[in-house]
Amino acid sequence: MTTLEIALLAAVAALVYQELWWRERVRRMEAGYEKRIATEVAMAYDAGLAEGPIRSFAFRAEKVEPHGLFREATRQLFIAVTMSGDAVKYAAGDLAEIDRFEIPPEMRRAILEFMAPRRERAMAALAG
Repeated sequence: MTTLEIALLAAVAALVYQELWWRERVRRMEAGYEKRIATEVAMAYDAGLAEGPIRSFAFRAEKVEPHGLFREATRQLFIAVTMSGDAVKYAAGDLAEIDRFEIPPEMRRAILEFMAPRRERAMAALAG
């Protein structure tokens, strides 16, 4: 084997290692995020029991993002929502990507109304 062949073999081995490392990291992040969403749904549900009947929902979607030069990766998105009647009491997750989720129109409208005051405060904080 020449020096060039050894260098190419080492480069390929490094790329394979990097790919395996990234896949494992993404898997761990997704598992942690799913656990966090489940915990937030449970906490919101427990907090809402004192207010009367509530419902908790968790939605999941996927987003394709560029990964490397010529490939794409799929990222998991999550939203957790707790509702009391038609009003949203609690929402967490990837709310900025709400258009990617398959959510009933009435619930989507309620979530957007829930997010509106927070969005206005965030924009005011950025401006001031």
